[in-house]
Amino acid sequence: MINKNHQRVFRNLQPRNKKGISGIVSVAIMIALVVVAATIVWTVVKNTIEGGTEEREACFGNFEKIGLDPEYTCYNPDTNKVQFTIKRGNVNLDSAIVLVSAGGAIKSYELTKLDRIVPELGGCVNNGLGIDLIKLPGKTEGTTYVTFASAKPESIKLAPTIEGVLCDISASITNVPICYSRECSIGACVDSDDPDAGEIKGICTAENGRYEDSCDEDGKVVEWSCPAEVCISSSVDCSPGSCNEGICTS
Repeated sequence: MINKNHQRVFRNLQPRNKKGISGIVSVAIMIALVVVAATIVWTVVKNTIEGGTEEREACFGNFEKIGLDPEYTCYNPDTNKVQFTIKRGNVNLDSAIVLVSAGGAIKSYELTKLDRIVPELGGCVNNGLGIDLIKLPGKTEGTTYVTFASAKPESIKLAPTIEGVLCDISASITNVPICYSRECSIGACVDSDDPDAGEIKGICTAENGRYEDSCDEDGKVVEWSCPAEVCISSSVDCSPGSCNEGICTS
């Protein structure tokens, strides 16, 4: 038989404040939830930081190794053809996106490491737009491509993908020159003002160099052109006018 002393002991062992205990449990649960939430947030932030670091490491220092060559990039208004040249240094590339803005429209072309057909884009040699198998230039090489545009492009931009990361625009040409080229391959003779001798200051580019129209000591225009596969100069008499910065003026 349990005596009164034992009953008092049992009563003392029983919880007296259930609300107090439930409050402690609630606080403990809230702390656990806060810890879990903080862990999730930190994981997301960490992945974002690490992803940004990887992107900076992949793209940083490589912008100057992939770009557009302005000497072999131009627009021919007679044929509505746009040619642009990509020059690549010693850099690993997955692909590159070229954006051509002309006549209020933007066309994009993706070049990869593998030969493939790119709609509305052709190689320089065959000029078969949407037919030629084309790809990125090899390391330390340059390749010229051809497409159509309804008007003189406002800009041509290039964005490379390096180590799986799409980088920002690495090259941009906003003042696309006019050209009347017979060929578009690098090294072919290109005269930017053909056939307007003396009326427009032109630039001739070929294997033997790059030459701008100028004025000689007699006040005549020194006109550079492409009668063959190299740049050759000739003299244009501006009489009764005179030569001014490679152009005949009245």
